[in-house]
Amino acid sequence: MANIAIRRRPELTEEDVTSIFERHFRDKYQILPRRKGWRESLVVKESDWIGVSVRLNQKANETSLHFEGCPPARGQGASCSRWSS
Repeated sequence: MANIAIRRRPELTEEDVTSIFERHFRDKYQILPRRKGWRESLVVKESDWIGVSVRLNQKANETSLHFEGCPPARGQGASCSRWSS
């Protein structure tokens, strides 16, 4: 798992992050936007076994993205966090 801090952007939403990832990665990966009950903002899916969950974190003095590897197909598209230990 990795955390990447970016310049403080309180106006940045999960929808904005999803749009950015779609623009840059949709030709190679499937971008799954947030669903009800998910902890993640989105999941970047390469295959049923390979994916990365991305979560937008907004804190008082920092905006960051949290990345974690996950198998996105488990649970038929369920949130990757449900399968983390």
